[in-house]
Amino acid sequence: MSSVTKKAEQDFHRTMRDAHNLVWLHRHSQTGQGRRWRQPSMNRAAVVLTVAAWQAFIQDLTEAILAHLEIPHGHEGHGLYRVVKVAAKNSLRRFNTPNAKNSLNLLADVGFDPTTNWLFVMGNPPASYGISDIRAEIDGWLEVRHKIAHGARLPASRLVSGRTNGGPTLHRSDAEQCIEFFEAVVTATAFEAHGQFP
Repeated sequence: MSSVTKKAEQDFHRTMRDAHNLVWLHRHSQTGQGRRWRQPSMNRAAVVLTVAAWQAFIQDLTEAILAHLEIPHGHEGHGLYRVVKVAAKNSLRRFNTPNAKNSLNLLADVGFDPTTNWLFVMGNPPASYGISDIRAEIDGWLEVRHKIAHGARLPASRLVSGRTNGGPTLHRSDAEQCIEFFEAVVTATAFEAHGQFP
């Protein structure tokens, strides 16, 4: 297992502590009956932090693979490595929307396709995820994050289970789903990276 690809995964999980802390605070912030007026803000923040951690993971993993592939100056293949490095660095600079397509394209710039390992079961009740399910859910959470960031009405999707007179709202279970989902995708992606770049 490459130490550089392992570090990208470890950094993701360390970053996710904030999202987990927000869920914990929500769970323990109010007891009894009644409408939770402030807790949805914690759910929204947890989603934003989770998507930010996903973006950082993809960037860090790309950098890690690039470092792993490095061919020293003077060795055969160094010129080709320089071409790959310049293309990947340019893509990294432009990477600001970590939807499924952009994330996979960035990883492809360093010759990595994690989707062969994008198969897992999660949730309660358990649900099976394949490549198309994972791509769709990444994009769905990106849409939710985008709406939150712009102060817009949340999309009426299966990812946003709350309904109020003001429109869709995120429940704590939605934030937990977002966290669990991205942790599962990162684990699957990192496992494949460790196998391809030992």
